[in-house]
Amino acid sequence: MILRKNYLYLMVTMSIFLVSFGMSGKSYADSGLNEIPGGAITVDNFFAPPNGTGVRIKKTNDSSNNSVPYSIVSISGTNNWMSIWSNDRSKMDFSRDFEGRMYINFGKGGSDGIAFVMHNDRTKTRALTGAQTSADGQNMGVYGSAKSQKGTPFIGTDTFPYTKAVQNSVAIEFDLYQNTNDTNAFDINVFSQPHVAYTYPGDSKEGYQPMDSKLSDINEWFYGGFGGMVKSEAMGRVIHRDDRNMNDGVVTNNITDGTWYEFRYRFNRAARNFDYCFVNPTTKKRSEITTIKLSNLDAKLKLSENNQKAYWGFTGANGINGGEIKVAFTQPPVELFGHLSSHVYNKDNQLVSLNEDASEAEIKAANYVKSGDTFKVSSEFNIGAIERPITVDSWETSLDPKIVDISESDIVKNPTITKSDGTKYSVTVKEKTARNGKIKFKLDKPLKITASDKFTLSYETKVNKAIKDDYLANVESSVFIVEEGTTIVDTISAKTKLFMVKKGNTPTKLSWELDKEVKQKNEFRDKVELDKDNYSIPFYYKDPDQNDRIKIDVLKDNKKIASTDMFTTTGENKYLKKTIDVPTAELNYGSNQLVLKVYEVDQAGNLSEVMDQLELEIKLTGSLVFKEAPELLSWTKMIPYETKGVLSRDKANKMKLSVSDSREEKNKSWSIRAKTENTSRETVPFDFVWKDNASSDIQRLGAESRIVMNQDSIKPANYLYTKEWQSDMGLLLESHDYLPIKNYSEKVKIVWQLFDTESPE
Repeated sequence: MILRKNYLYLMVTMSIFLVSFGMSGKSYADSGLNEIPGGAITVDNFFAPPNGTGVRIKKTNDSSNNSVPYSIVSISGTNNWMSIWSNDRSKMDFSRDFEGRMYINFGKGGSDGIAFVMHNDRTKTRALTGAQTSADGQNMGVYGSAKSQKGTPFIGTDTFPYTKAVQNSVAIEFDLYQNTNDTNAFDINVFSQPHVAYTYPGDSKEGYQPMDSKLSDINEWFYGGFGGMVKSEAMGRVIHRDDRNMNDGVVTNNITDGTWYEFRYRFNRAARNFDYCFVNPTTKKRSEITTIKLSNLDAKLKLSENNQKAYWGFTGANGINGGEIKVAFTQPPVELFGHLSSHVYNKDNQLVSLNEDASEAEIKAANYVKSGDTFKVSSEFNIGAIERPITVDSWETSLDPKIVDISESDIVKNPTITKSDGTKYSVTVKEKTARNGKIKFKLDKPLKITASDKFTLSYETKVNKAIKDDYLANVESSVFIVEEGTTIVDTISAKTKLFMVKKGNTPTKLSWELDKEVKQKNEFRDKVELDKDNYSIPFYYKDPDQNDRIKIDVLKDNKKIASTDMFTTTGENKYLKKTIDVPTAELNYGSNQLVLKVYEVDQAGNLSEVMDQLELEIKLTGSLVFKEAPELLSWTKMIPYETKGVLSRDKANKMKLSVSDSREEKNKSWSIRAKTENTSRETVPFDFVWKDNASSDIQRLGAESRIVMNQDSIKPANYLYTKEWQSDMGLLLESHDYLPIKNYSEKVKIVWQLFDTESPE
């Protein structure tokens, strides 16, 4: 068989991928919550009856609190003074740690503000400012009169701003109106914006600063006068401590925007500090923490004389503009009957729940639940030292409806209440509300509790809703109890807990093509096309998840022959190009069945199940190709007396023959043969001869072809056999007589033939 000379054209296509990186940041709103958050509680049993007009406690049960009953304390009215205090059973106890959280809605203007007050006034739960004239609208229900007053000579008693204030008190005022004129000067030298500060309303030395008629500080409450007989009455300025602007742009730019903000406080007995701050629940931004030392609280509240306890509550006063301020509690500073907490565990029984104020770093480091996984909810009720038995009427939890559709049948499994001694109580699901994720459990028999103990409600459920991105879910729980001898149902609610739900891992997809998913491909390759060491296989992958750790293996006959390094996905939901190098030595002649398999790699380096795979058949063949033969042979530099005998070609006229043979070794047998053909009727006066090397014999070429090169002539380089002859070797011209000088072009031609055997058949 004669193989003709082949010409190879190589087209290289380059693809350019432009990647743009955008900056994404978190945008912080400066408004609070439009509705109270889940976890608000009822306060029926916290407070004594209010004093004055404009205080109201409203118990409600709307969707804003996941349909759990809660109370709102509202303070409103015009030209009024009011207060509401904890009852004797609910006083703060400074002999131990406590903390409180409440949400305050300051309305949209009109109100003068309110004060959160702790006190040990002799009037106890009836404590209220005694200064209630038209000039006393600035006192917020806790301070005294605007100035000092001289008593009637001989029978009267002098009075001062602190005289009619709530005594033995510490107030944290949320003042929405600045009083700075000559008759109402409590707020001289403080922020013109709404402010928060702590004060000592009933203290004779540290509560107020006397001022003269020009509102300058002086050292006495009665000053001037002719001969000391008639003295002027000094105005009072409240001494504000750690005064802070409530519209400072950190928590909010407008505290009176009609939304809910959080007030937090905590007493640490060991540190001997009472700390408080203000929080925007939407952005989680908070004010700087203010600290009041226990030594100051002890002195002002006379804690040593009152068994380390104090009343707590709110006071307020309004002028002619009657705005409304509302307060809802999520955690009181006292424990009524006990403490409730919520917890979430993933399928590996790892705790995943976090406090509501967890930092981003804590959230990132926490364990999590995966979409589609089962998880366990636990609600723990630690009973305090109760005076009378209580009965647990029912128990509720609320699961984030964005991750769990509780309307699905059997979504709640194995609900159980367990006592700390291991005793179990039967419990069933009484009611489910899908819109807010509330699940109400009913005990088969009411649970009567008479002593300190711990009871835990637990059940299993499942993330049965698809989520597009990782999601920070919440869980809440409440227990409903009735104290013996009453008919009031009290609600004890746990703090909201958060837990991370990570979207179900979207399996990495593989494809042979960019624009469509193709799983199988056949390739026909010549061995000569393969690199000496590696054969590069391009493919495409797609994974919309970000930061997944991916690895791809290539298997042949179930044996791994190549792998990519582990790489991280970028979250782009489109096919991206990648290559993997397979050792050329692993590819044999004939059919090579390869499988590309993609895995996810966990932090420990373990591989997941195969997420996707591609199949590739490479049919590897070899070829025999005549690559190069001389195109021009020339004898043009001769002179007449040198034209006889065996004549070399022009000195620079080297000749080369090249053959590519990528066939299997057992088939490597070929030869190049040369012969001459006359191309005109004219007989030329010379012959062509072949001389392979200096020591070889001269062979005459004619119409019958002769072998001039074969597979043994030279060692190949990457399947290419190339041999070159200088001008005095290879194809030469022989003349028996001196040649006439003339042009012999086109008179005769050399035919080069490649045969795939040593000898043609």
